[in-house]
Amino acid sequence: MRTRKAYVRRGIATLTIDRGVDAAAVVRFMRGLSRIVVVAGTSRGSLRVPGALSAKPDGVVLTAGFLDDVRSTLGSPAALPRTLIVHHRRDGCRYTPPDAVEPFKAWGGAKVRVVWMDGGTSVGNPCRARAYHGFNGLDGNVVSVIARFAAAAR
Repeated sequence: MRTRKAYVRRGIATLTIDRGVDAAAVVRFMRGLSRIVVVAGTSRGSLRVPGALSAKPDGVVLTAGFLDDVRSTLGSPAALPRTLIVHHRRDGCRYTPPDAVEPFKAWGGAKVRVVWMDGGTSVGNPCRARAYHGFNGLDGNVVSVIARFAAAAR
């Protein structure tokens, strides 16, 4: 949520949803606002991405994602659109280990692209926004990578 204004400055409409909201319905709603719709899930929010796929978004972004859980929920990569994984090399959260990235990429095949981040700072709980897990200090880099991915669908 702290990067929302950065996306808006790049001309990207954003909508942050809460628990209990039908993610596929949100994709359909956003399709009325934009020709291209990319669903992004960060950390625990990545668990909601599979629920959006029935509405056929143009792309998916998983940042510090629960990749093993997303993969097991989907079962097959067939429903997965082109996908960008953004992950920090030193993510210390036990739910989002860096070593889960390559198996997910292998599972998803050519439709999955990975961008690794490094640097920034890590403070406090390793699963929170101020840690490497939340790309603390790297917001501009993360926004640039995701904005380029979304623009490529246009």
